[in-house]
Amino acid sequence: MGSSESLFEQVDWFVLEPRKKRWLVDGLLLRKGSSLLVGKPKAGKSTVAKNIAVAVLKGHGIFGRSVESTGQPGRVIYLQLEGKDDVAGTAEQFRALGVTAKESERLKIFQRSVQRGKMEERVLELAEMLRKFPADLVVVDTLRLFTGKAVKDTNSYDDTVEAMDNVEPVLRKSGWNGHLSAVHHGRKDDEKKNQMLDSVLGSSGLAASVNTVILISHPDDDSPLRLMSSKQNETEKAFGDMPKTEVLMDEDTFALSLGRTFKEIAEEQTKKQKVNLAVKIQQYLTDHPGCAFAELQQSVAARKKNLVDELALMTQLNIVTRNGDGTKKSPFTYNMTAPAEGAV
Repeated sequence: MGSSESLFEQVDWFVLEPRKKRWLVDGLLLRKGSSLLVGKPKAGKSTVAKNIAVAVLKGHGIFGRSVESTGQPGRVIYLQLEGKDDVAGTAEQFRALGVTAKESERLKIFQRSVQRGKMEERVLELAEMLRKFPADLVVVDTLRLFTGKAVKDTNSYDDTVEAMDNVEPVLRKSGWNGHLSAVHHGRKDDEKKNQMLDSVLGSSGLAASVNTVILISHPDDDSPLRLMSSKQNETEKAFGDMPKTEVLMDEDTFALSLGRTFKEIAEEQTKKQKVNLAVKIQQYLTDHPGCAFAELQQSVAARKKNLVDELALMTQLNIVTRNGDGTKKSPFTYNMTAPAEGAV
């Protein structure tokens, strides 16, 4: 190579002490770490970011997790870089979330003063802010507007990793030990992906550069249902990942809380569908005794498997009787079971 200097340094790994994890938000956000808040437009990313910011500011729990205190009141820097989301609206949200005039001294909000400038300049200016005001949490809303032209191709792994290597590490070298949370857009087809991290817009290097990815998603654009889930790096899974969970919002205060898991919601919907199908079957058989399967299926508008399963259960429970051999000459027909003689 033309040089005697080695490019690798051997590590005495066996004697290294395990890393002690200190949390800002228990099991979700490391005190000295980074995260992405990901979601499609209008999914509620910024509202989640503001709720977390207020929790840190006030030192109260968020999403059923405690905010770990250092003994000092929490401090937050919020970089609002999205031009569409005006500061007046952000101020309204923070006041509605209960931030007092006294607490506002520990919440610094900045917006873009100029449209130009390089990412390196923004990082250095942020580092200078943090020297004067060592915030526990910095929210960058949005990451794309902070990195700017430093990432020419969002799908480029090299561009993404290089840019991210010049954000958090630079802030650490300046002596800052807080949490960096970046709001970032998700893919339009995030709900069609099998893996949560595939929902992050751009290169996979982006998700790999942070400790936690929090996804805000909605299965149906026309539905008010919003879901939140998290994915931790493999070394940060002491508390486990958050499963897809319903996010509830107070319309007056913008305060968020967690509801049912998506699994529970799906199970409830399945139960309701089964009950509705059973009711439709009973109603139709009462009015059309002795009807064939095809006629019944067309009337109740159900999938064949669901209808077969429900009829089998109702037959087993002696709610419905089935006649015929299931052949062309003798097709199955169905009736409501006659009540026993003398039954009320």
